[in-house]
Amino acid sequence: MRSRSDTKDSATNTSLKARLELEHRPCHENRTHFILPKGRLSAVITTDVVVKDLKSRRPDLDDVEIHHHAQDICGNARQLYATLVYLKKEGDICELLGEGVCDKDMPLTTRQDSLNSFELVRKDGLSITTFQRWSHKHLRKFFRVQFPVTAPFFNHLMHYKFDNEAILPFIPLKDEEDIEPKEGGYSTVYARRLHPDHHDFWDGSSEQDDEPLVAVKELYSSVEIEFLKEQTILQQLASKNHPHLIKLLATYEKDKKYYLMFPFANANLRSYWEERPLPKFDQPTVHWALCQMKGIADALKVIHNFRPTIPLLAPDAKEVKVPKNVKLSVHKDEALFGRHGDIKPENLLWFAEEGNQGSLQLADFGLGRFHGRDSRSRDPEHIAASPTYEPPECKLGLPVSREYDMWSLGCLYLEFVTWLLKGFDEIEAFSKFRDRKDPNAMYWSDDNFYTIVPDSDKKEAVVRDKVIEWVDNELHGDRKCSQLIHDLLDLTMTKLLVVDSSARTKGVLLYGKFMQLMEKAEADEDYMLTPVSYHPTHPRTNSTSVLPERPRSYSKNKFVTFDDGLHSNTEPRDAMCEDRETAGPSERSKQKPKHSKTWPPLRPD
Repeated sequence: MRSRSDTKDSATNTSLKARLELEHRPCHENRTHFILPKGRLSAVITTDVVVKDLKSRRPDLDDVEIHHHAQDICGNARQLYATLVYLKKEGDICELLGEGVCDKDMPLTTRQDSLNSFELVRKDGLSITTFQRWSHKHLRKFFRVQFPVTAPFFNHLMHYKFDNEAILPFIPLKDEEDIEPKEGGYSTVYARRLHPDHHDFWDGSSEQDDEPLVAVKELYSSVEIEFLKEQTILQQLASKNHPHLIKLLATYEKDKKYYLMFPFANANLRSYWEERPLPKFDQPTVHWALCQMKGIADALKVIHNFRPTIPLLAPDAKEVKVPKNVKLSVHKDEALFGRHGDIKPENLLWFAEEGNQGSLQLADFGLGRFHGRDSRSRDPEHIAASPTYEPPECKLGLPVSREYDMWSLGCLYLEFVTWLLKGFDEIEAFSKFRDRKDPNAMYWSDDNFYTIVPDSDKKEAVVRDKVIEWVDNELHGDRKCSQLIHDLLDLTMTKLLVVDSSARTKGVLLYGKFMQLMEKAEADEDYMLTPVSYHPTHPRTNSTSVLPERPRSYSKNKFVTFDDGLHSNTEPRDAMCEDRETAGPSERSKQKPKHSKTWPPLRPD
């Protein structure tokens, strides 16, 4: 049967369709696709326009009925009506409205019966009687045409499940914003711009090209529980509105993949350092660095005292790829608390802010996956050594806890101070200086901050002697080092880089220490900036600057042992190859580490 809409064409229809087409906006992901922004749809399809159009399409209706339908369309069915306009079937809107079909049902879904007939149905699966008069050709065209008109609207912190054919309201970037996707061990991050009519994350710009970018994080895993771990804690932490925690905007599922959306950062901490290779050691820079370190400690305190609704137990081997010599387990009680699990400069995002030096926000939560272990590669065969910032618990076979993060934070603080005193190149030199051949790997070396010391019947871990040497000679001994920096280094080495995890300070105590440092620095600029010689407040008897024999650790760095039945006569050496051993700081700064420092790390070719 022919529908009423097929009986007559009109100049009004052609004009309305043309006006809608003028409002098309191209999409970023596929330039042949377009969206019809919600604001422009409302501007074109008004009550007066619909009244004129329906009078031409439905002469069988009186003025009262037409005005009633026009108001209903503009209140509840603009998307439905626009789709009909593209098909020249807007006359059927009256029957569709009579069945209760409206924009809440859009986009319509498909259903095929045993005879392979094509049927459009509502989201609840109910059939639509009006469409029984339509040909398969028009039904299929309706299905295609509806997606540009029904580009979704993102509400803050909501989750969406989209049809595979859905067209998302991501509009093209400017040429200078065409940023390459960044690949990590568990996700890829894309830069995107949402059309301002299609979100409520912030007040939309009058110019769509001036909208802030968003970062869309695509998870490689399609396992729902892995997505829920990250989504749940991010949603619940959002209520804290912490200035140093990344803000989740929304999440969605499409084509059996999970996505999380965040504000797009200007840089991560490593690239921030690299773009400012020789910072001034002055009041604004030192104060900013101290504020950021304090803020990160506070953010970690919030995470550690947060109880997620989904226990963050270590997942099975299918989800975490680790070397054979590593054991991952979690204290039973620790499964009830939040953890980050992957603290490193690449996971601290820098956001520029007008009028100040910007702020760092902690991002990319490991949350019990502890995915920092394989963040260099998605291929476990390429993982030969533990990552730079992890503590010794994993290789010692000991359960991990929230104190895992405190060790990683200590590593990061040492690099932060290195940048502050000596510049970016010396962060690379520090990595090279402590780098050593992994005895368990044929070709790989590691730049951990600890060393596993085997003996006849057990394994021990100590803070790597090259780390202590660097702190004593290159940081404490730097000509710019003030009493504030001396105190900050002492705090890091005695409270964070402690091999015994139970002896590491808690997040709330660390934040309290930083508050004391901040108060003293703000009250006394000499304390903050004036160079002074180092006089340890916690004397050490095992420092390379005191004894010629092999250093072990700061005085509070207790040994941790694990009887794993290993027997080795190998004498532990905490040294690089001979030419590295004798290289001075200026020579070391020219030697680049073998591993990448990009974020997220690129997968190997």
